[in-house]
Amino acid sequence: VHPNADGAGYYRFSMSQSWMDSLIASASSLSAPEALVLSDSLDASFLAGEAQAGSFVHGMAALLDHPDWDVAESAMNRLESITQILTAEEMTRIYPSLQKMVRPRYEALGDAADEASRLLRQRMQRFLIVIARDQELRKPLAEQAAARIGLNGPPDPSAVAVDELETVLSVGVQDLGEPFFDLLLEQGVASEDPEFRNSAFGALARVEDPALATKLHAAILGGDFKGTEF
Repeated sequence: VHPNADGAGYYRFSMSQSWMDSLIASASSLSAPEALVLSDSLDASFLAGEAQAGSFVHGMAALLDHPDWDVAESAMNRLESITQILTAEEMTRIYPSLQKMVRPRYEALGDAADEASRLLRQRMQRFLIVIARDQELRKPLAEQAAARIGLNGPPDPSAVAVDELETVLSVGVQDLGEPFFDLLLEQGVASEDPEFRNSAFGALARVEDPALATKLHAAILGGDFKGTEF
């Protein structure tokens, strides 16, 4: 039973665990509006303490395989939100599970030529690198990040494709420490290129070192950012 058939109603729903699990089992056959409503309702129910964590995870895993790209992206966004709930140590323990959920669809999209599939694959790559910490994908990116902003020499704008810039810079922020963080913050504030600023600040927001987070907070309060940034 789907309590919001066709996704036509402007509301969320919750159900008993057994009914929700049955709906999740049928997730891949739902229409895109119904699948999006399920994603939203399951997430809200989980955050409200009603849905079990296992149901939330199984639901998002099922929705990642939905044929419509926006449903899969919605599921990734919901999974990404758990970074606001779990500690860094707890996240470390679930990285393999996140990789296992997302990697099959990511790899299946490798030969896709249509724009929607290309964008979904790009989004999944970012999730695997930044959220799920897939080391196989992360390994070469720190070097690219350092080259792009000139950490050890002149900056090389050609080192990173524009559509991958935020992902690559995020790896640099997380893996290369204070020297990289300071230089990226300096360049982001000084830049007049909106694409670079957005990518730089998006990456800086991924900082995990408490001392560097405090430094970023001070820069924000100090007026170094424009009104729509952060």
